[in-house]
Amino acid sequence: RVWLVFLFAMATFYGSVMFGQMAMPAQEQVVEVRIVGNVAVPKSRVIRILRTRAGRAYNLELIEEDVRRLNNTGLFVDIRTFSQQVPGGRVVVFEVIERPTLKEVLYVGNSKIKTPLLEKETKLKAGEALDPFAVEEGRLKIEEFYKSKGFGNVRVTIFEGNKPTDRRVVYLINEGRKQKILWTKFVGNTIAWDDRLRTQIQSKPPILYMFKGEVDRKQIDEDVNRLTAYYRGLGFFSARISRELEFVADQNWLILTFVIAEGPRYKIRNVSFAGNRRFSDEELAARLNLKNGQDFNQAAMNKDVATLKELYGRIGYVFADVKAVPGFDEMPGTLDLVYNVREGDRYRVGPISVEIKGEYPHTKITTVLNRISLKPGDIVDIRKLRESERRLRASGLFLVDPLSGAQPRIVFSPPEFGELETELARDPDGRSSAGGRNIRGQSPDAVPYDTWRWSPSATGQPNAQSGDRYIDLTLRGQWADPPAERAATLRPTQPPTSQFPMPQQVPAQQRGRRIVRGQNGYGRSIPQPQPGSLYSTEQWSSSVSSRQPSTSAYNSPPPSPQTTYPQTGYPQPMGRSPAPSQPSYPLTSPNPPVSSAAQGVGRPPVAPPANMPADPAYENQYPPMGPGEGPGEGLFNPTSPFLTAPGDDVLTRPLPLRVRTEETTTGRLMFGVGVNSDAGLIGNIVIDEQNFDIARIPRSWEEIRNATAFRGAGQRFRIEAIPGTQVQRYMINFSEPYLLQTNIALGLSGYYYNRWYREWDEERVGGRMSLGYRFEALPDLSCSFAYRGAKINISDPIDATLPELVEVMGNNRLHGFRYGLSYDTRDNRFLATEGHQIDVSFEQVLGSFDYARVEVDVSKYFLLHERPDTSGRHVLSLSGRLGYTGSDTPIYEHYYAGGFSTIRGFDFRGASPRDPGTGIQVGGEFQAIAKIQYLFPITADDMLRAVVFCDTGVVQPTIDDWRDKYRVAPGFGLRITMPAMGPAPIALDFAFPLSTERGDRTEVFSFFVGFNR
Repeated sequence: RVWLVFLFAMATFYGSVMFGQMAMPAQEQVVEVRIVGNVAVPKSRVIRILRTRAGRAYNLELIEEDVRRLNNTGLFVDIRTFSQQVPGGRVVVFEVIERPTLKEVLYVGNSKIKTPLLEKETKLKAGEALDPFAVEEGRLKIEEFYKSKGFGNVRVTIFEGNKPTDRRVVYLINEGRKQKILWTKFVGNTIAWDDRLRTQIQSKPPILYMFKGEVDRKQIDEDVNRLTAYYRGLGFFSARISRELEFVADQNWLILTFVIAEGPRYKIRNVSFAGNRRFSDEELAARLNLKNGQDFNQAAMNKDVATLKELYGRIGYVFADVKAVPGFDEMPGTLDLVYNVREGDRYRVGPISVEIKGEYPHTKITTVLNRISLKPGDIVDIRKLRESERRLRASGLFLVDPLSGAQPRIVFSPPEFGELETELARDPDGRSSAGGRNIRGQSPDAVPYDTWRWSPSATGQPNAQSGDRYIDLTLRGQWADPPAERAATLRPTQPPTSQFPMPQQVPAQQRGRRIVRGQNGYGRSIPQPQPGSLYSTEQWSSSVSSRQPSTSAYNSPPPSPQTTYPQTGYPQPMGRSPAPSQPSYPLTSPNPPVSSAAQGVGRPPVAPPANMPADPAYENQYPPMGPGEGPGEGLFNPTSPFLTAPGDDVLTRPLPLRVRTEETTTGRLMFGVGVNSDAGLIGNIVIDEQNFDIARIPRSWEEIRNATAFRGAGQRFRIEAIPGTQVQRYMINFSEPYLLQTNIALGLSGYYYNRWYREWDEERVGGRMSLGYRFEALPDLSCSFAYRGAKINISDPIDATLPELVEVMGNNRLHGFRYGLSYDTRDNRFLATEGHQIDVSFEQVLGSFDYARVEVDVSKYFLLHERPDTSGRHVLSLSGRLGYTGSDTPIYEHYYAGGFSTIRGFDFRGASPRDPGTGIQVGGEFQAIAKIQYLFPITADDMLRAVVFCDTGVVQPTIDDWRDKYRVAPGFGLRITMPAMGPAPIALDFAFPLSTERGDRTEVFSFFVGFNR
């Protein structure tokens, strides 16, 4: 009976199919496609555009689409279609009316502007279809182009090309006279002088009245808008700007006058805040520069907005939004300023991924990670992110192009659903998810700890008793094992496992191991999960305004700070229920009680997740811990969805960071020349590699060919040759900025140095080793330890009987051990306007002469005045230098004064102590230099600055009786900043000594000019 029913159903099915096929009419086919009316356009070109082809089904919609496609070519004025039924199908006919084809495009009357430039503007070419609209558009573009070049009276006429029967285009051009700007004037301005306003506009007189400076009326109108924005930015909200054009000298020259009605400058009546909860109004107001009663300044307001954002960004509110809203009152000239604050959520650092682009990427990911101050689990600090970006830019390893915007960036966005899932570890084939590439010599250590995931090992040998497999990982990365004091406050979420057998239960020879080397790594045997077990962390979808748990992964509500794991005190993840019978231990306990089921583990077992599938092998498992490790130590999970920040109860979210970089040219062969008052004329030949890797020995010719050998670790290798007229130096230098992936910097160098002094010739052969350390808590503070050793040869003395020269003649040995401390907050190394610098050092020198040396350098910069738009800074600087060296110091290590770097107004070493009998400069054991300088701008663009200074100081044989020999030399000078020559300015100074000693060599003019930096 069953078989009969089955046969009946099959017969019914096939019968309906056959009946449907018989009832469906056959679709007509296209037999032929004909093109009618084409003359200049070949038929083959039209056929290639069509989708209707012979042998295909006849489709009216497809034919309509073909008509639209032919229209879009611009080759035809009209297109019609016909079809005729013939035996076997239909014949489709496309009747076209072609546009006239351009045979020639002519420009008549142009003498000041060449024809190729006009062709580039109109984009009309012979052989294309004639389009009257395109011809008219070309005429307008020609006129606009001429006007931008200063031909304000240009007239362009279409002589031929605007009729359907035309076959060429002819433009008649009446250029008129070229007009240039003779002068730019301003009327009615009181807040800013004319030169400053000229820096805000583009319409200016020609350079040397020869180059540029053309009259462009469109540009003039834009300059009106620029001046209006400038005034309103300074609080002149009622300012009105107009312009007057006055042509002189037969209409060739223009006097451009901007008439300014400034109106009242608005003052701030009241500053208030809205939406702030983390900080009080008083705390926020204390950070502002704009306060009640001050004149409104948009630049200062924007700076205050950035300050408030940074204030929130320091404590993890990186998406805090602050908007300044000026509120105008009925009383003219006053406004209320309201800062609307939207704090958003607080974040800690989650996974850190690195992307390095380049033709042959070779930079190690650790080279990037070493320069990032934040680690997974840290509260996100926007200052440290910017400092990390600055450090990546300053490294010289990555592309920095301000014009294209290419530079190293640390990007982040509010994590959405799925981004918080732990990506954890290495693929079986050894590829890393961090950085997206396998780079020889670094692949194992290229993956931060937070991007590892558990994966079975193909080579792991199972335990004979439990069947568990182990893989040995040295967890490299940002935070493999957080410090105990930090772990006790961060309260990390317990990883979603219960308890693993201790690694010592499995003999080492039975474990499959993969050794991974990297920074801050600790060897650890990590058990392999069983297939099918759940090892992913919680997933959350998130936005700036709110965070909701992902219902696709878990259905439980977000945990509260009071929800804890049994016996751990950790926050309870979603979807897991604590065992009610288990007590909770406080966070402050570094080592909670150990249950009988977890002897030797160091912390109690955790109940498995509520949605964990039944798996006998999962029971009684726990991640292995080191001796004495407690909660938060060992396997900290930086991607757990909730943590509380140290010192408060505010929940934080993990924020993934993405570091995007692109490799640049780091190897350089440089030639240069320089001249200064102290060293004369010098040359410079340098071979420099800033991304050196001493350990990356080439393994193939390909690595040598593509320049990846000996590169990638961010080390620096430099060979330098400096021949000169008064000094020669040849040096080889190697530096490692992050020794063993720490904040310790290593420097090694060897050199040969020769200088011809007036009194003797000095030759040095030696080397130097230094270790430096940068404090993370105080990034402006650093310390260093250095050793220098040298063989010093003194020859050709000016007086062979001078005792100070007799004792050093020939070869001398020097071994110096120096310790230094530096604190630098200057805003610019070359032209500082704010901040200070303090350098303190102590050195003990052994060898042919034994002595100690102490030096202190201090400088302070005061910003006295600046323009309302923060340019044109007037800076007062004070600096001082003290130095003392032991009585056994040889003459070649004495202090000397005089010259650009010490006391201007004196020749190099020209203000130094002399031998009473011979008058030879012998230097001294004590140095005291003090300077005061006032720097102010001369030009509106700040490229030319003037300085007024006074250099004072003394060098004496001993520290006693030096006050009456104190030199004083006031003077003035110029600082010329040329972007093409780098950030360091050209210095030209004139100094006039007022206090001198007998035998001093004076020098009124001193300078420093460098052509290579």
